[in-house]
Amino acid sequence: MDKGHLRPLRLLNFAAVLAIITFLASRFRNWFQYQPVCYLGRHSLEVFSLHVVLLLLFNPLGAYLNSLYAIQLSATVYAYPLGTLLLLVLVPALYLAPALKGGKGAGFLKFRRGA
Repeated sequence: MDKGHLRPLRLLNFAAVLAIITFLASRFRNWFQYQPVCYLGRHSLEVFSLHVVLLLLFNPLGAYLNSLYAIQLSATVYAYPLGTLLLLVLVPALYLAPALKGGKGAGFLKFRRGA
């Protein structure tokens, strides 16, 4: 199907998502004050730059892990458990590293130092 025919549907979809987000933002204000999301908004250039560097560093590793072990779910769908495991370990580690180090990262986590 040609994407040119989908323009009105895409516009309608965008308007519907915008209306839902506007409604949720006005009704549940505390949902949009979640500390990790606020941190990403305040430091968007740094987050984007780190994202690009991590993609360049870990893309070869992910491809290697995916070539080692893949589970075929159907004729065209595969599951890559080792690559998924890497993400499940790497993302929380990057997120929690500043808090564990004693920096300002992950500000909603408060660690008490010796009593």
